[in-house]
Amino acid sequence: MTDRSRRTILCGAAGLITLSAGCLDEADVSDDVDGTDDVDTDESEPEPAASDAPSEDDGLEASDTVSFDHNQPREADATLLPSADRARGWLADRELNGERYTAFVDETTFDDSVLLGLEATGRSLDYELALETVTVEDDGDPTLVVEAAVRGESDEESGRLSGQQLIGVGQLVRATFDGEPATDASVTIVDSDGESIQKTLAVDSASESTEASGSASDADGA
Repeated sequence: MTDRSRRTILCGAAGLITLSAGCLDEADVSDDVDGTDDVDTDESEPEPAASDAPSEDDGLEASDTVSFDHNQPREADATLLPSADRARGWLADRELNGERYTAFVDETTFDDSVLLGLEATGRSLDYELALETVTVEDDGDPTLVVEAAVRGESDEESGRLSGQQLIGVGQLVRATFDGEPATDASVTIVDSDGESIQKTLAVDSASESTEASGSASDADGA
């Protein structure tokens, strides 16, 4: 029931005892329905939810990921995978033959998408490689820019003894573009020691081979 209806009922009850002048005053007040005091905020249009999706201006339409872990600890690294064959070979080298990984590759349209393999080492089974940002920088040639970090509880936080079980952790990232996919990538991975590893990747479209250069520097903290 709205405020206006409630006031009308109160006026009717008051009229049985006194003159209806008070009701007229109430009616005059309720006529101000355009004022902000009587607006039901629950019925107003909700604000659009904030989205982390890339804008159309940067040419990146969408990004999807599938995470993985295995018993092969590896140094923090990144690999551009511009074709299904390259992606399947990358998965096979890491013995990632589960259906969700093969389906992820099979669902990728390489005419407008590229896959990026990210990997690092986790200190124990509860560690993961968390993807933080996927964007594109375009200074003439679009460059896929990705940031990721190894996350997990320290021994002190979890209450475990100091013993460690190192594992391989990673993400397979699919970036889909509005048009041809980027053939260059810049990747930053913060490893479990808090060290920031930066990789610059480029694809030779003629041979589908990739060239990589990298550097490492201490991060402020993981």
